[in-house]
Amino acid sequence: MVAFPQELLDAIVESVAGPASRTTLKLCALSSSVLRSTSQRRLFSYLSLTLKSVNTVAHGLSTSPHIASYIQDLHIDLHLGSSKEQTSLTTILATLTAVQRLVIASFGWQTWNWSAFPADFRAAILSVLALPTMRCLALTRSRGVPLAIIRHALTSYQEVAIFAGVTDSDEDNNPISLPVKEYGGSLTHLLLSYLPGANPAFHALLLSDQMVSSFEPQLRHLELAVRVPNSLNGLEDVALRYSHFLEHLSLNFNQRYDDQVELPHLPGLRALTLRASVGKLRIPHCITAGIAALSASTPHLTTLNLILEARYEGPEGFVGDYDFLDTERRLADLPSLRKVNWTVRCGGVVAFEQRVRRVLPRANAAGILSFVVQNPDQRTRPMLLFSR
Repeated sequence: MVAFPQELLDAIVESVAGPASRTTLKLCALSSSVLRSTSQRRLFSYLSLTLKSVNTVAHGLSTSPHIASYIQDLHIDLHLGSSKEQTSLTTILATLTAVQRLVIASFGWQTWNWSAFPADFRAAILSVLALPTMRCLALTRSRGVPLAIIRHALTSYQEVAIFAGVTDSDEDNNPISLPVKEYGGSLTHLLLSYLPGANPAFHALLLSDQMVSSFEPQLRHLELAVRVPNSLNGLEDVALRYSHFLEHLSLNFNQRYDDQVELPHLPGLRALTLRASVGKLRIPHCITAGIAALSASTPHLTTLNLILEARYEGPEGFVGDYDFLDTERRLADLPSLRKVNWTVRCGGVVAFEQRVRRVLPRANAAGILSFVVQNPDQRTRPMLLFSR
């Protein structure tokens, strides 16, 4: 049989299977021995482990162990403290060799109890974190994550998202040993959602001279979540600490906190993203108030990204009672501004672009407005926490 170059096989599978076409990939894997390995590699590159799937996956990997080497994106959506799932999860994690992006989440804000985890379970988690292929880690809806794991991630991976509570209380009793990558300084994207007052050791680590010097060569993108009304609640200290090398800051407002926050003074910032989660599609106050503060906080801004995640389309009066003439004037006060990019994640959007262009006529005439409408389902995909 003629041996085809792997590049050709990859191109064939890519051409017949779109991003969501798992059925086509399954047919290729079952019907063609030539395309089987390539199709399986694509089909099993992403794995989500839930309460319903973890035992089935563990059995599947025991009968087809080669599939473990195909898994690059891993989403663990389990309570790690549940002994019923720990056995299967330990078996799965021990077989993985090529994970690049890892998201660990759980319903109900699970609390990690590292000391109480079985030794083989702790070792399995650390084995994945230590893989040379690992480059992205997200920890969401968790408490009690050992600080040593966070420190390793910050100094070893390219992208890190921490939406969790961090503790250093267990490290004396159960020291965590993870390899230090030789090159270091690889972090480019950092996403943070935590309360500094409740996580003092983690907050101090982020502000330390050692960590800042480690970040400086590469870190350009910082994303902060607004956790309390009207304030960044201490997270602005992180942005200010990184201000001399930071290029892109993103602020995430959820539906409960549609309030103005004081933006940190970042004169060197070139790109700012304001992301708001709303029920009805509208331009919330946190967006208009944020724009009003830009000339004072980010005078040299060149790119402004505005992202709206809505559950349903609003009526014609979506602009509310806000003064968009003032918004126009504030945008004009930014002499370096070249692009205002709107991204709307909502089903059934028909006239949003026309409405915004109508209330911002000067910005529209200047040609700086652009619009993208995305499928609202995309916001729930775990790997969207990462840039690629």
